[in-house]
Amino acid sequence: PNETISGSHTATAFVGWYNGHPDYCDCSFDLSTESVVIIGQGNVALDVCRILAKPVDSLAKTDIANHALERLAESRVREIHVVGRRGPAQAKFTAVELKELMTVQNCQIVIEPSELQLDAVSGQEITMPEGAHARANLDVLNKMVESTCESARKTIFFHFLLSPVEFCGDDHLTHIRFERNRLEGSPF
Repeated sequence: PNETISGSHTATAFVGWYNGHPDYCDCSFDLSTESVVIIGQGNVALDVCRILAKPVDSLAKTDIANHALERLAESRVREIHVVGRRGPAQAKFTAVELKELMTVQNCQIVIEPSELQLDAVSGQEITMPEGAHARANLDVLNKMVESTCESARKTIFFHFLLSPVEFCGDDHLTHIRFERNRLEGSPF
């Protein structure tokens, strides 16, 4: 419910906006909030996360659209929550994309160790040849748990096994209500 409330946006619109796609140049994103939630755990979600987390001087060296760079320079975003419906073994981002997040200056990544505990079936998945992708991701995620950044100005939080059930707010998104998921079934 309320998925289209003001303040809720698709990744397509946000990515199109910062890449200067003509269909999305006029989009408006409220970057005056201190906390942002990205629902999804694929490479596009990590791209959105990286754009919100990187210092503007670092983004200025890229081919990001000027209108986006100007708005990002005014951003008050300090917390970025990356939320996945499934567990860490099922995340679709790549280890390369994850490692790149670890290079963002002045940014702390927070993952509660309990978030990376696998159920029995996920444990089976990562031991199978087809589980190489998940093994690589878990290796990087575990390194993130151990990493620290003393000069952090922004923090990225990873959350797993959560599904949005309601987007809340009267005329603008104020918070999202989630429910805890449980994986079922055989491997993969």
